[in-house]
Amino acid sequence: MTNLIPNYNDAAAAGSRLTPAVKTEVEVVANAAVAPMVHAVTNKVTPVTADELLLLDSVAAYVAKRITFGQLATAVIAQVVASAPSTLDTLNELATALGNDPNFATTMTTALAGKQPLHAILTALAGLTLANNKGIYATGTNTFAPFDLTAAARTLLDDADTAAMRLTLSGTSSIPTSAGTTTSVVSDSSLVFYTGTTTHIHKLPTTGVFQWDRRLIVNDSTGIVTVQSSGANAIVALPPNTFAWFSARQNTPTIAAHWHFTTPIWKGTQAQYTNLGSYDNGVIYVVDGLRVVTVTPSATPTINGDITDVAVISPMTAAITAMAISGTPKAEQKVLVKFKDNGTARAITHGGSFVGDLLATTVASKWHRQLYVYDLDALKWVGLAYTSAGY
Repeated sequence: MTNLIPNYNDAAAAGSRLTPAVKTEVEVVANAAVAPMVHAVTNKVTPVTADELLLLDSVAAYVAKRITFGQLATAVIAQVVASAPSTLDTLNELATALGNDPNFATTMTTALAGKQPLHAILTALAGLTLANNKGIYATGTNTFAPFDLTAAARTLLDDADTAAMRLTLSGTSSIPTSAGTTTSVVSDSSLVFYTGTTTHIHKLPTTGVFQWDRRLIVNDSTGIVTVQSSGANAIVALPPNTFAWFSARQNTPTIAAHWHFTTPIWKGTQAQYTNLGSYDNGVIYVVDGLRVVTVTPSATPTINGDITDVAVISPMTAAITAMAISGTPKAEQKVLVKFKDNGTARAITHGGSFVGDLLATTVASKWHRQLYVYDLDALKWVGLAYTSAGY
């Protein structure tokens, strides 16, 4: 006899289908422990005694008991483990997963007590969808919404005060002058400082410019900075050490008339004034003393009345046939002219824009002075006095 229960997989023979684990245990019990005793009884030649029948009943009961307990144990373990992963189907593995903490429930309760409680503002903020260059603002009580927050706007937000904000909004740039042209655009700095030693041209912007948009041009160079409209129309030529504000009279200005500017004021010595070389009617020149200008002698000398207080014409090598004062004269403006010939007396003829007492000729090698005053009503230069004999 090699197997007491050859049909243990049959539900009718075993009472219920055995699992592989129970099958193995039954085989061990039946074959290893009970089989020898049963074999001894069933192979006897003489009839089986009552005691031997009792032994067989006991063996059958024992095997049935082992099968019943084996099935029960297997069923209980299956219920406990259920579908737990293999790494968590023993008590040791569960203890390790809980950190071997015998007070795990208390530990977790303490940890949860320190959690940030629910808050309406935080809950509302958590529900927002944000992206790059976005900010958040309140739309009501505990309600919020995103808005566009550009890089340009952020440069204002980090400024400490309104003074810093004004500087950010205006912007500044320093440009060395060169024999060329700077064409500005609306996004350029509105405060421009020119440095260097040469003349320069600065063109004001047009595209994107709105009415009353302002620009400050400062000429800290030793040359002249000519400010033009975008259409290359000259507005004013800034001499060294002057500045002017420029305000757009309309949207998208293109010509000089579309810009208003503050009148620049230049101040310096007579020598500095002479060294300027060129002058602009839109500039007020203040000279320490009178503005003295030397005029090249000729038959038709012209004095620029806009930049001259005293004109010197010497030495006269020929008679003057047409005396003239140019520029835009102002009411009661005075111009004093000094004449001296080259050793030969020279005649002086004034044009139709002169009236009054006028010097007609020089005395050889003598200085003469003639004073003119502009009469705005008569639109004439009036000769008031002159030294006829010379000195």
